Formats: sequence, structure tokens, C-alpha cells
Amino acid sequence: MKKIASTLSFVFVVASAMAQMEAGIGIKGGLNAARFNTKYQFDDANEGKTYTNRAGFHAGVFANFKTRNFVIQPELLYSQQGSYFKYDPTNDNEQKWTAKFNYVTIPLTVKYTIFQLDEGDLNVQLGAQYGRLLKAWANYYDFDGDGAEARHEFNTGKTGDDVFNVKDDYKASDLGLHVGLGWELPMGLSMDVRYYLGLQFMNAAYDGSRYKDYGSKNRVLQISIAYRIFRFDL
Repeated sequence: MKKIASTLSFVFVVASAMAQMEAGIGIKGGLNAARFNTKYQFDDANEGKTYTNRAGFHAGVFANFKTRNFVIQPELLYSQQGSYFKYDPTNDNEQKWTAKFNYVTIPLTVKYTIFQLDEGDLNVQLGAQYGRLLKAWANYYDFDGDGAEARHEFNTGKTGDDVFNVKDDYKASDLGLHVGLGWELPMGLSMDVRYYLGLQFMNAAYDGSRYKDYGSKNRVLQISIAYRIFRFDL
């Protein structure tokens, strides 16, 4: 009897939530500050090396499903990522290089409202993200984690002066988690700040387990503005 009552209560709660659910579709975009987090094969391989943020943007569409204090929001975005890289082997000869990795990303985010104000709702966010690599080029080759700093001159996919296509050397997909804060305004406008942590090493085109435990992972700070164009009651 208790199991039946519990089941009926659960069904009632779900049905009540569904009855109050609303859906929306909109557009979003914003700025990225992206860099690589690299783990080297050799302990002294990162001496004199610094990875810094590369500025880019993201843009795309989203849908959201809201009930009470919760929102589930899938998105489809184009995202410019990568990293800047500084290397100063002798403390007087700093070299600066660039890597640009562009992705199509599919974030899935759960938002929970912690404060409801007249000016809007403040929420915390947690989610997962899948990314598909569209383009990757660089004018150096250190972010595999092996400690080398030479340009990737053995790659034939040259796209410019000392710039090389390195897409085939990296995984076609990326997977990670993100956390964030958001502010939902009554008129359908929202603002988000998120931090994405890639969970897997990006390098791929190597045999065996040689590169299994070191390489680079994506890190991205995103600041977004979104606007809900359509709203539906479900």
C-alpha cells in the first residue's frame, strides 16, 4: 500500500510540474576567453612556458523548459576556442604563438533559481557539453604535452605564413562539464557566466597509450546574452 501511495504521489508531482511547464526558443551569443590546460610528459617540460587566454566568441540557438525553480536548456553553438602560448627559454627571448580551435558545441544545462527578485531571477547552473571540432590551426606544436616547441613543419596542410592545419592530430570531439551563474529578466532577456572544463585530452593521432596520460584539455570562460523569441505553455 505504501509503495502504491508513493508511486501515486510521484506521478502527481510530475503531472503538476508538467502542467506548469513552459518552453521557449531563442538566440544567444557572447565572448569566450579560452586556453589550453596542458600536462607534460616530462616534469621540466613546462619550464618557461605559459598558456594564456585567447579571445573569441560563441553564437547560436537554445531551447529551454521551465517548471517552478528548474530550467533545462539545450543549446547549439559555434564556439571559437584555442590558446595563446608564450615561451621564454632563456628569460630574454620570449616567443609568442597561437592556436585556434573552432567547435560546434552542444551544451545541456540545468538551472536552479536561488533568488526571485522584481528585476529578475538569479540562478546557478550545472551541465555537460559535447563539442565537434571544425577547424584547428597553429603556428607551433607544443600543446601535445611532449615538451617540444618547434613549429609543426611536417604537416602539409599549410594555411598561411608559418601557420599549419593540425586538425587531423586532434580528436574530432570534446566532452566536458560547465558551471555558471545566470540572471533571467522578465522580458525574456538573460545573461550568463559559465566556465567549461574539458574532461579529455584533445590529442588523438597517436598509436597505443603513448599519449594517454598527458596532453591538453580545453578551458573556456563564457559571458553570454540570450533572448527568448518564442514562449509556449505545455
